[in-house]
Amino acid sequence: MGLVPGMLMEDIKLDRVFIGSCTNSRIEDLRSVAKIILAAGSDAKVANGIVALVVPGSGLVIMKQHAEAEGLDKVFERAGFQWREAGCSMCMGLNSDRANAEERCASTSNRNFEGRQGPGSRTHLVSSAMAAAAALMGKLTDVRTFAKSDISPPIAISSGLDHVFAASQHFPPTHWHTDITSQDAVVLPTARQPENIEISTTITSPRTKVTVLKGIAAPIHRDNIDTDVIIPVRFCKAFKGKGQSVGLFDPLRRDPRTGQSTGFVLDRPPYTNAKIIVCTGVNFGCGSSREQAVWSL
Repeated sequence: MGLVPGMLMEDIKLDRVFIGSCTNSRIEDLRSVAKIILAAGSDAKVANGIVALVVPGSGLVIMKQHAEAEGLDKVFERAGFQWREAGCSMCMGLNSDRANAEERCASTSNRNFEGRQGPGSRTHLVSSAMAAAAALMGKLTDVRTFAKSDISPPIAISSGLDHVFAASQHFPPTHWHTDITSQDAVVLPTARQPENIEISTTITSPRTKVTVLKGIAAPIHRDNIDTDVIIPVRFCKAFKGKGQSVGLFDPLRRDPRTGQSTGFVLDRPPYTNAKIIVCTGVNFGCGSSREQAVWSL
């Protein structure tokens, strides 16, 4: 991390500040960032040499609309923060939103395992308010210096429900019908299960439902299969469940130097038809949280 014993936290200079992640850039967090900026004065600016990103923590459009309706985006941009679309961004070093080797970043992401924000990067986890203060000062800063100020103007707080209703007006109404009303309607046949899969359901009590899945199981004998192995960051550009399987276990299936197949178990018969994975190692699914890992499986 490039630190020395006895070094003061407030002596640690930064290169980047990231305010984002699903857990720490909700509307309440964004308000706290704006309050720190306003408390610093009307001429408050991001420190020279600092790249500061603010990324709403929801994939839904309404989160960004909510913040903009309260004018928070204007506060951020006036001070030199970059106001981005909702997404993963620097939380896991997606696309170009990453820190270079040995660059130091104050981040509101909820995990900071080695290389999460870029190979060789250095990450310090802080709250949203602390991140705002750090961006203004260019180094890790005691946020209480700003929190003591009573001169910041109030922020108009609105309800998220207002933006949910407003967004819903852009979509045509959905009509739900469960009865067949047309004489020309065709009743579709019952869906058939694939031949190599047999699903049966057993009810053991009025409140318990047990589903048994039978089929080909592919064994994986490996420890610490983290989410970067399940689906690397470069495949996490989509925010919908379809099409994610193309990156499933890519580091294990292809040689990183040649791109040639390694003969991974899922690429060998009969496991090419497997619907079940049995991992005999420990710590499966560790690493950064990303819904694409579940979608790919």
